Amino acid sequence: MLRKVIAFITGILIAMVVIMGAESIKDRLYPLPTHADPANYQVQSQYISELPVSALMIILTGWVLGSLFCGLSIGVISRSSERTPSYIAGVFLTATAIVNLFLYPHPMWFIILGVAVFIPFTLLGHILAPKPRSSKKLVTEQHYS
Repeated sequence: MLRKVIAFITGILIAMVVIMGAESIKDRLYPLPTHADPANYQVQSQYISELPVSALMIILTGWVLGSLFCGLSIGVISRSSERTPSYIAGVFLTATAIVNLFLYPHPMWFIILGVAVFIPFTLLGHILAPKPRSSKKLVTEQHYS
């Protein structure tokens, strides 16, 4: 049980790092105007509404990769095929995205895709995680001539 909790926390942290990396790339390519106050709600709302599709795709890619690596790390660390921790992580990431999406206006296509990516990609990451090897020794067939 403790291994699953540690796996969950690590997975969420990895997802956050990947997502923040994508946000950082987006901010470097599409910075706020130099005179703009990033703490101002109106400034942020206008900035997001004027972002090109490519900037939103960078964010969406970060969400997909963050979810995928989250599930992958949960699968590796938990050493379990049970997907519940990955599912819970996907729900958690979806909930945080929903909060973000409702704080500032986003295009409808981005809201729909954004909410839809976390759970499937977190579960996919878990499925792609290497399975633990069995401690039982395999008996190989002997070929007789």
